[in-house]
Amino acid sequence: MTVHSNDGVSWLTKLERISKKSADNKQRVFNNLGHLLNVDMLKEQFLLGITKRGDGYLRGILIHGARSVAYRVQKLPDEQCNGLQRWLKGVIARSGITKAAVALANKNARIAWALVNQQSSYEVR
Repeated sequence: MTVHSNDGVSWLTKLERISKKSADNKQRVFNNLGHLLNVDMLKEQFLLGITKRGDGYLRGILIHGARSVAYRVQKLPDEQCNGLQRWLKGVIARSGITKAAVALANKNARIAWALVNQQSSYEVR
């Protein structure tokens, strides 16, 4: 995934501006999710995982949920896996179950942030 900076204004700054225009509840959710995401403003960005900034309770819930999914997916046969589950199995094989759980939690946080920011519902593909 690449994120480009525009006119010296980083992506994170743009997101902060968007959040300030939002309603109070959306603002709070945005801030909590935004601090979970590790954002580095380079021409090319590699998703590095969840930082320890932001709401610790929300981060813990995301990681516990992802760990539960990772343990379940680990036991599934490959024929029964969808795209996300196959991705998760690959991460488990490369990095181990704990790092895979954090990677899934990071992916879930990004999806949740996008849904809150765009005010849309999740569509399974």
